[in-house]
Amino acid sequence: MKQLVMLKGNRYGITVYLDPEAPFDVLKEVLKDKLGKSADFFRNVRLALRFEGRVLNTEQQRELLEIIESYSQLNIVCIMQNEKDTEDLFRRAVDWAGYQEEKEKRTALHLPVNKWNSLDDCYLGNKGQFYKGTLHFGQIVESESSIVVLGSIQSGAKLIARGNIVILGSLKGAAYAGAGGKKEAFIAALDMETTHLKIGNVILPAARLPSEIGGPQIARIEKGSIRIRPLVMY
Repeated sequence: MKQLVMLKGNRYGITVYLDPEAPFDVLKEVLKDKLGKSADFFRNVRLALRFEGRVLNTEQQRELLEIIESYSQLNIVCIMQNEKDTEDLFRRAVDWAGYQEEKEKRTALHLPVNKWNSLDDCYLGNKGQFYKGTLHFGQIVESESSIVVLGSIQSGAKLIARGNIVILGSLKGAAYAGAGGKKEAFIAALDMETTHLKIGNVILPAARLPSEIGGPQIARIEKGSIRIRPLVMY
């Protein structure tokens, strides 16, 4: 018998396969049944979520997410795209989402924070947002808080946030963190190739971009100017 809904997971994410032809209301009932039978397995777990099999609009995603939250004890931190997500990307998304909780614990216990270029110090604030997808030439995304991009920022695209910026991909376009003058903000990316960085009211001159640094990097204001350093991720 054909399975209308299938659940596949790894340590960091869960993929929900949905039959492309079955009525949506039927899929919702099947999902409820499957989650009910797997409730103990999915107890108190923080995961990223991905849907496969059919295209869902925003309202349908919301309905399915409500079912998942009601019929399981999963803590869904974000919804991933169907394109090239891997266990590693799931892991990164889940880890970034957990930084706020970890930071709050450190503060409450008066624990020291690691060096500024470590991930333990990459804090999104109370209202961090996720954006799934890649920004292409001419596209602009603005956030009133901090933002995590599950994708890349291509040349000619622009990302603006009043808080911090985290890009789980390449940064080749323009990034402006701390919009409004917040000099404590930072910009982090798995690959930073841009010549257009701004944090608070400070702009990074193109000539000062350290192109020889490879891998994950983080940019912050240090002694009045923007400094880019390797990002200690794991």
